[in-house]
Amino acid sequence: MWIRTRGPWLSLMLVLAFVVLFLPSCDSIPESAKPDVHLTLDIYDDGSNAAMVEIAVHPLVDPLLGPALVEAQRTIAEESSASVHLTETKRAGRVYNALVVDFNSVGDLNAFVNTPQLLTGIISLVAPDVTIPSPFAEFEAWHDPDNRSDPFGLRARLDPATTSALTGIKLTTHVILPGKPTEYNASSISNRMLNWEMVSGEALQINATAGRAAVIDLQLALIVAGGTLVLFLLVGFAVWVLQRRRIRKETDMEFGAIDGW
Repeated sequence: MWIRTRGPWLSLMLVLAFVVLFLPSCDSIPESAKPDVHLTLDIYDDGSNAAMVEIAVHPLVDPLLGPALVEAQRTIAEESSASVHLTETKRAGRVYNALVVDFNSVGDLNAFVNTPQLLTGIISLVAPDVTIPSPFAEFEAWHDPDNRSDPFGLRARLDPATTSALTGIKLTTHVILPGKPTEYNASSISNRMLNWEMVSGEALQINATAGRAAVIDLQLALIVAGGTLVLFLLVGFAVWVLQRRRIRKETDMEFGAIDGW
C-alpha cells in the first residue's frame, strides 16, 4: 500500500528512488557526478523553523525535478498548515532547485519528519517489493524556554543501512540554531551553521544544542550603543560649555582692556 508523503522529503525521495533503483554500482560513480543534496534545518528563537532541501543533479536533469517540487508544494498547501515555497539557491556557483517549508513550532517539525515509511511509499510505485527504511531512525528537535543554558537542541540519526542505501548521492545536513552553539558533534561550523557530511555505510549522528547567546549579545550591543551615545552627548555638551566659557572670558578680557585704555 502506498503511503502518501509530503513536503521537502518528496523531492529528496525522488532522487533517492532513482539512486536505489537505477544506480546499483554506486561505488563506481565519481563524487563529482553524484546528485548533490543539502538539507538545512533552521530553528528560530521562538521555536518556529524552516526546513529546506536543495538538489542539484546535472544541468540537463535538474529541470526534470521541477514537476516533483511543484507537486510537493501543492500537496503541502492542501494537507497541512505549513507554508511552502520553491526557490533556487547557489552553492559554489552551482544552481540548486530548493523547496522550503516553514513550520510554526518544533513540534510540527518533529511530527512531519517522523512520518513513517517515507522512502518505501514512493519507491513502491515502481518496485512494490523494495523496502527502504525511513531516512531518520531518530529525530527530535526541542525548544525549552525554561532551560536557560541550552533552550534549543536537535538530535537525529541516520543508520548505516540508510546511508548505504543513499550511497549514490552526496548528502550534507546543515543545522542552524538560535544563539551560539554550546555542544555539537558537527564536522564543521560556520558562524551558527553546523554541518554534517554523510559517509556511506556509516551511521550519521547529529547532536547540537544552543543557548541564547545571540539574544544576549544583541541586548549587550544595544546597551553599549546607548551608553556610547550618552557619552558622546555628555562630551559634546561639556565641549560646548567650555567653548562658551572661553568665548565669554575672551570677551570680558577684551572689554576690560578697552575700559582700561
